[in-house]
Amino acid sequence: MLLLELAREVGLEPRKSSSTHGGEFHSACPACGGSDRFVIWPQKGRYWCRQCRMSGDSIQFCKDFMGMGFSDAAKKVGTKRIDLYTPFAPREEGPKIPPKSWGEKGLE
Repeated sequence: MLLLELAREVGLEPRKSSSTHGGEFHSACPACGGSDRFVIWPQKGRYWCRQCRMSGDSIQFCKDFMGMGFSDAAKKVGTKRIDLYTPFAPREEGPKIPPKSWGEKGLE
């Protein structure tokens, strides 16, 4: 789901204000109000408020303004981003210790 559609779903009325970055839309900020301080770049899938500095992508929009958790937000926007997480895998080897000559060189 596109960010503009999400904005309209929460009652915003984004108006196109320029063609930079594939189009720039302004509306009231759902967090702090104002008439045109909330900027949406649909081509980039990003938003930003010039007043309260809230920003993010479509998933963050769902979390911030629709009260969703990450999994529900990812499903709503139709992304597979939720599947991209891979847990940290510890190294099998221990830490690399520099050779003795390296320490001796530092003492010169």
